[in-house]
Amino acid sequence: MALCYLYPMKLFLSILLVSFLISDICAQKGAQKAELLAYNVIFSGVTSGIGSMINAPKNVKKGKAFLTGFWQGGIGGILKFSGKELTYQVGRNSLYYAWPARIVHAAGLSIVENAAYHRPFLENWHLYLGIVRMDFSVKKDNPMRWRFLPLSPYNIYRASLYGKFDLGKTLQTGSIIFHHRESVLFDVPGVGSVAGLSSYNAMVVGNENYELHPYFIAHELVHEFQYYEYMTLNAWISKPAEKFVGSKVKNIFSKYLYADVPYFWGFYEWQRQKKVKYQNFFEFEAESSATNTYINRR
Repeated sequence: MALCYLYPMKLFLSILLVSFLISDICAQKGAQKAELLAYNVIFSGVTSGIGSMINAPKNVKKGKAFLTGFWQGGIGGILKFSGKELTYQVGRNSLYYAWPARIVHAAGLSIVENAAYHRPFLENWHLYLGIVRMDFSVKKDNPMRWRFLPLSPYNIYRASLYGKFDLGKTLQTGSIIFHHRESVLFDVPGVGSVAGLSSYNAMVVGNENYELHPYFIAHELVHEFQYYEYMTLNAWISKPAEKFVGSKVKNIFSKYLYADVPYFWGFYEWQRQKKVKYQNFFEFEAESSATNTYINRR
């Protein structure tokens, strides 16, 4: 008779334990998402605040310039975070979700850069596409500009060493994509097998027949976004740099070229020294965004 009650009790306790574990994992995932949101808001706010102090007219107080840049940059940071979170849909549903992810992220990045240059809120916008950067403005007297990214040929060359160019996937995502003939590109001691590699504004991923192939594209797409984010630091140096260059050079960079300085490389290399892969903050952010799961960083 007692056995009739024992099995339902075991089942109930098992369900209770599984529910507890699931809720604990969800809570941990939520804490990680909050950390990533805070990073995007604070990093964007500080970047814009300092840039606004540098680029504001002399009659604007530094404190006011910083606060204006900070709150505007913070709004941009929320959109940047949202764009990276959208990459999860790339792996789960369709590669075409890379476009809304790219546009939302670009909108946030535009707001951050706009604030860093102490320009009117929501006036200027830009979008990185492969080897070019497109700039446009809501002001009628500011024509649309397409500027070449000088470092992009080298980035593409690096990616091409590991695979074959895929035009179809490139058009689907807006990212320059190469395919490796095998599922895994190479092995790294202490890290494991590498099935995707970011070359900043280009990427190489393993064989497209591999079931996790779309997820690797999503992961590397986040790295591409991270690379663009750090270019906002140009706002800190462009005004001081103008003192050392002539009008012809300024005109070339204003109309035809954009200085795609790889600031991100230095920050990534600093994080890459961590012994555990996901202690590297940039890998942690890419993995969390692309998978929408709790990431074990220990």
